Amino acid sequence: MPEPVVCIHHRSHQLQAEPRTWLHQEHYLTLLLRGDGYGRNGRVVYPRARPLFLFTPIGREDVNGLVGPVAAWWVGFRWPGLVLSDDGQIAQLSLGGERVDVPAVKPLDAEAAAEVTRRFAQIHAAMARPGFAGALLARALIAQLLVDYVDCETAQAPMHRALTRFRAALERRACTRDPLTTLARGCGLRPNRLRELFQQRYGLTPIAYRTGLRIARARELLTGTAMRVSEVATAVGYPDPLYFSRVFTDRVGMPPSELIRRKRG
Repeated sequence: MPEPVVCIHHRSHQLQAEPRTWLHQEHYLTLLLRGDGYGRNGRVVYPRARPLFLFTPIGREDVNGLVGPVAAWWVGFRWPGLVLSDDGQIAQLSLGGERVDVPAVKPLDAEAAAEVTRRFAQIHAAMARPGFAGALLARALIAQLLVDYVDCETAQAPMHRALTRFRAALERRACTRDPLTTLARGCGLRPNRLRELFQQRYGLTPIAYRTGLRIARARELLTGTAMRVSEVATAVGYPDPLYFSRVFTDRVGMPPSELIRRKRG
């Protein structure tokens, strides 16, 4: 059974201008209800434009980038032996004697988000109760919340596996100029349905997902190397530095030259 550590309902109206990184010391289930910009759970980049349900195991890096007003719930818990492996995208869990692959992020519709919100509120109330009864109830509710998360994502249909392969290929090749249609065909997906299927599963289009990966890599190069903006643009898949600067500014809120000035002095 899980051992509860913390359950927080977070609301903020402030803009967080710099990315913040956490290396989790507990497992976390998070419900993101509202926010702007992008985040990263392990190797999965996600937008904050819709309700999202996230699972972050112990030891996985979690990055929050530019965000506006935020509304979120999260619960941290310890559960020895729960996670068998984690590649930054998929965590393999041991539940009831079975091995279950669990993705990092699940988009939710409004109805599902309302139900998950209710469960988080129940956990919060249980953890506030003193004594053994509150602790026992919190453990049961967290276990049920994790089961709910897993039940939404355990389907291993061919389309699910093809989308998983495509996302992995996209992450490996994000900074190349390989056409998305070529990557899709290589993973057994029909290009004419790629946008619809990918967005249904991951909450954003393949182009938006690739752009997020490219901009994340560009930030690393701009702040961690002596490369010029034009060199970084080419390295992350943009042959036109001016277009790269426009995309970067739109995503990050400042031009790449300004980020260099702040980080390199």
